[in-house]
Amino acid sequence: MGTWDELDTELTVDNDVSALDDLIDACSDSEFGDIFADVEKIAEELKTAVDEGSKDGLEITAKRLMSRESRYASDKSHRAENSRASGVLASSIQVEGSDYQYIVGTNLQHFYPLCVEFGRGEVHPIPPKKRLRFYGEGGYLIYPLFSSSAEPYPFVEPAFEEVVNLIEGQGFGVFREVCSRMDDVLK
Repeated sequence: MGTWDELDTELTVDNDVSALDDLIDACSDSEFGDIFADVEKIAEELKTAVDEGSKDGLEITAKRLMSRESRYASDKSHRAENSRASGVLASSIQVEGSDYQYIVGTNLQHFYPLCVEFGRGEVHPIPPKKRLRFYGEGGYLIYPLFSSSAEPYPFVEPAFEEVVNLIEGQGFGVFREVCSRMDDVLK
């Protein structure tokens, strides 16, 4: 997506519906095709439902991940004490893709997102014995000999873990619901 692949999260879904394809082929190719027409129709509808559900679910997941990364990138409790939030990092988090593959990441071209996610060591000027130059919070220039290290304030990893936990919980809930409905039908 952007300059930093380390901060991109690729989400893909691969539907293996080969068993349904085999069932559809067996129903249509048999001499009893008329008898199995309803089974064939149900298998085709199930295949379509799996395909559409996977695409829709992946898109929702990608948008949830983007939202959570933006929230972590801008949350006060998730920043260094003296850092200020401009919103640049939070607003740079985007989703690209469609159907079976999405990428969530930042489109910033400079190294700031890496420093936020992983932290950084001290920054010294080049050549030595010179001073760094940057603007302070009040807009005035600061000329220090070095900048101290910065602790990591990850926004990608915690967002990903939160979304994975959410999906796992929803997946088990959907599985229980399907089993319950099948049980009702079989009774």
